[in-house]
Amino acid sequence: MASSHVTVGSGDHQGSPAAVKVIVGEHDPALSAPVMEQIRLAFYPNAELEVLPNAGHYPMFETPGALATSIGEFLGRA
Repeated sequence: MASSHVTVGSGDHQGSPAAVKVIVGEHDPALSAPVMEQIRLAFYPNAELEVLPNAGHYPMFETPGALATSIGEFLGRA
């Protein structure tokens, strides 16, 4: 059975037309907006990036309402 797992940098998903929303925390020390632009947005031409204010690496704990709103808005467009 083939694996559906995609490794970052594998090239298997480069140019994918999938709608993707990348959400990062404003204060995330590891996965900042510039980092995500390089490792995710570069592979998905239809991707969008949102930076959540007052959030770090764990927006589900730090700004759960803003995160839920962002995800809900994105899924509502599908």
